[in-house]
Amino acid sequence: MDQRYHGLDLLRSVAMLLGLVIHAPLVYNYPRLAREFQFFVPAAILLLWPLTLGAREYGFWAFIPEQLDDFDLIPFLYYLSWFLLGALIYCSRDVLKRLESNRVLIVMAVFAIGSYVVLFVWGRQIYDPAIGYLRSTPPANFFLLIGAVSTITTVTWSLLAIGLAHRLFKAAHPLVNWLVELSYSIYLLHIFFTIMIGGLLLHTGWVPIAAIGVNILLTFVICVACYYIFIKFTPLNWIINGYRKSWLKLPRRPGGKAAAS
Repeated sequence: MDQRYHGLDLLRSVAMLLGLVIHAPLVYNYPRLAREFQFFVPAAILLLWPLTLGAREYGFWAFIPEQLDDFDLIPFLYYLSWFLLGALIYCSRDVLKRLESNRVLIVMAVFAIGSYVVLFVWGRQIYDPAIGYLRSTPPANFFLLIGAVSTITTVTWSLLAIGLAHRLFKAAHPLVNWLVELSYSIYLLHIFFTIMIGGLLLHTGWVPIAAIGVNILLTFVICVACYYIFIKFTPLNWIINGYRKSWLKLPRRPGGKAAAS
């Protein structure tokens, strides 16, 4: 039987929850997303009407992307490299034992914190987040250096998190197991709901910080409800979580093989 890596289960659960947190402010940064989902706003109003009473509209300025289905090859290849790195670690799981050693954890922590500080200091010298503009003309190769340091930061923080989780989280936990079961379904469903709910709260005048918090909570609750209604007890779960882990099984013939449907 394959060994279960409970530390990776913990990270998978945390990553799923962080996905909700990161995507909840999307409509404030890219308000056109909310307009492209305006067809679904009437349904959202019926669903969230108690939360919209007494709210009022307000104006804002934000960057608007060209279209919802923008595609760029370079970001695609960049994220593909992270997928391949994860696949490599999964195929060579002995590396987890090395990542949890004191020496590797200390080295990763030093590089993670150091590269983050460098990235923060360099970024603040050139870019003013309050106004969203460059303070001055950056030197040649500045953005290449920023990209390299940010990649180092991401790699080292990721390896540090994997090593710490693998070292500290050795046993199964019911809450983590439940979140792992939900994680892929929420990953597939949450963008649609977070944009729809965020667009509704945006246009009804909620204070951004409150709207983001409500968006995270409602998106999670709705995705969980969708999982139990449409996925867990249906053949869709064979695709989402695998047939072996699915509640629904095909009846078996006397010979031991599942009957064809």
